[in-house]
Amino acid sequence: MCYVYIVSDDLRTKFLTGITDDCKALDLASKRKFKHLIYFETFRNLKHAMKREKELKRWKLGWKLALIKRMNPKLKSLL
Repeated sequence: MCYVYIVSDDLRTKFLTGITDDCKALDLASKRKFKHLIYFETFRNLKHAMKREKELKRWKLGWKLALIKRMNPKLKSLL
């Protein structure tokens, strides 16, 4: 399994989109500036996950927020 994720800072003003095949790596990332997992998608295929990550990285902030709020309306940390 592969995951495309969006993490944010404490104030939910900055976002980082990434990809991992290890959920534990997301927990380790919590020690960094972007420590709140607020969105993720699951993929069986790394190629599809990489394509989606690139797509999301090109999105405007408003589009990303709308996507995130469909899954996580209050932008709560999922970890």
